Amino acid sequence: MTDQREVLDCLTVVRGLWDYLDGEMSEQRLADVRAHLATCTGCREHVEFARGFVSLLGRAPLDEARVTALRLSVQRALRVERSAARD
Repeated sequence: MTDQREVLDCLTVVRGLWDYLDGEMSEQRLADVRAHLATCTGCREHVEFARGFVSLLGRAPLDEARVTALRLSVQRALRVERSAARD
């Protein structure tokens, strides 16, 4: 049996970023993402940013007001990103 790797594009990798970081993908998909990351500086930068973001959140003292502000900020950023992706 041969190992068939899927060649992933950047959009696919970035869209699956949180599943990748959470380890919520098959071993094959994980290998495909790792292969892409080995050659793509831009996607590696996305991964490092996301890891840093999660790490920072884990260390930050967050009361209810900060959680709400963070949620709104993230939602706003996602809307901007979606809008830019459509253009």
